[in-house]
Amino acid sequence: DFHRVYKKNEDQVLFSLFDGHGGDLVAKFVRDRIPEVFFALLSQYENNYFKAFSESFKKIDEEMIFSKAQIMGTTATLVLLTRVKNKRFIYCGNVGDSRGVLISNNDYIRISYDHKCIDKSENERIRNAGGTVIHGRINGNINLSRSLGDLGLKKFGLISNPYLFQKEI
Repeated sequence: DFHRVYKKNEDQVLFSLFDGHGGDLVAKFVRDRIPEVFFALLSQYENNYFKAFSESFKKIDEEMIFSKAQIMGTTATLVLLTRVKNKRFIYCGNVGDSRGVLISNNDYIRISYDHKCIDKSENERIRNAGGTVIHGRINGNINLSRSLGDLGLKKFGLISNPYLFQKEI
């Protein structure tokens, strides 16, 4: 597992967690590249947080043209803490099954979603894209239905669209 904390300024801190599979090359690439991409897109989209998350995942996936990304990939969970006009918010975007949990006042809530091929809607989307799910894995290879990298499986329904979460804290 790889992680990074990136402090943009006093009002924005990005936490990230990556769990590579097939090797660590993709996880390290994403860990090192995504803060720059995310904050550039956040500025471009005038603090439209969900659009910045979605487009960051898409752009990073497109940037991985190196051959190892064909058979390697990573989960990705990004958490942004931000303050806007004295209100604090938490945003999360994730692909794969690295879990985000918000814990406060002896309570907790999940802020991420485990993207697995056995999930009914994910399974259907994969089959509609031309893939098959064999023993809970896309074409018998990977049990995740969403990830960054794994480019050889994109044509079979593996996608990089993140689950998105927002909450005022």
